[in-house]
Amino acid sequence: MSSIPQDAATVPHSATPQVLTVCIYINKQANMGPSLDRKKVQQLPDHFGPDRPSVVLQQAVQGCIDSAFQQKAVFSLLTQGYGGEKISATFDGKQHLLSLPVVNSVGYVLRFLKKLCRSLHCENLFSDQPFAQAHAASASFHYEGHAHSTETSMPEDYLVDPIDSKRYSVDPSDSAFNAMSSPYPPKPYGYRACQQFPAGSNAMGMCRQPSSPSTFQEGNRSAYSPSPESQESKPPPSKDPSTWSVEDVVWFVKDADPHALGPHVEVFRKHEIDGYALLLLKSDMIMKYLGLKLGPALKLCYHIDKLKQAKF
Repeated sequence: MSSIPQDAATVPHSATPQVLTVCIYINKQANMGPSLDRKKVQQLPDHFGPDRPSVVLQQAVQGCIDSAFQQKAVFSLLTQGYGGEKISATFDGKQHLLSLPVVNSVGYVLRFLKKLCRSLHCENLFSDQPFAQAHAASASFHYEGHAHSTETSMPEDYLVDPIDSKRYSVDPSDSAFNAMSSPYPPKPYGYRACQQFPAGSNAMGMCRQPSSPSTFQEGNRSAYSPSPESQESKPPPSKDPSTWSVEDVVWFVKDADPHALGPHVEVFRKHEIDGYALLLLKSDMIMKYLGLKLGPALKLCYHIDKLKQAKF
């Protein structure tokens, strides 16, 4: 099984990193919907993991594909990601491969699977709690002991609407593709401290709090929020960063961090860094060939990683 590529310069070296694991349980008594074969689902293990989130997501998605009456029905709900684990399906006489998005949290796995199950009409198929202890009739997923209702947003641009084949909106922590009209939100959405977590909980200390549902959906379209001034100066580049021109990349770099990265935009023109080249950059390359110091290089790597996760 492949590993998610990770820029070594972004990994803290001061201490041994704590390994994040997740375990996803399968409800074999759930409604399988029109796409999944119950007999095949019964042959799946009772749970996937515990393992790295990227591995567990791959196993769960691959399990859905392998359990489908027609693998194409599940495979076609997904779109190509950057740098994640690979899944496969066999249809039309040949094998098809696809990379899942980069996974960096347990919540991402839960939201992704929830959206996939909703599209397959089998919403109670997965949970991070054993189904002997969870309510099988509930459509909620749980994350570190706290329920996320069925209204929780999903990494939806990795999934295609099974009815009208239109792309969904995007979760800000997840990936976006070329379906939305603009990759940047007109308004950033804020954060607030989470009060509902008990003392000592290792749950996330910050929660997304959109000012309104419409603002949340608009805010979902970007992994970062450019300033209004920069939006007015130049229209956003196209959805797919691999198709960006050199000028699109210059705009992206300057807009991502005007103070730290803005002074370096000319070097991107000089070296003709287009969108495809941008996605291939690593911190050592940035420092060696583009002349950036470690701080700006790490900041740029951060924005490139967010771009890969969001795949505008």
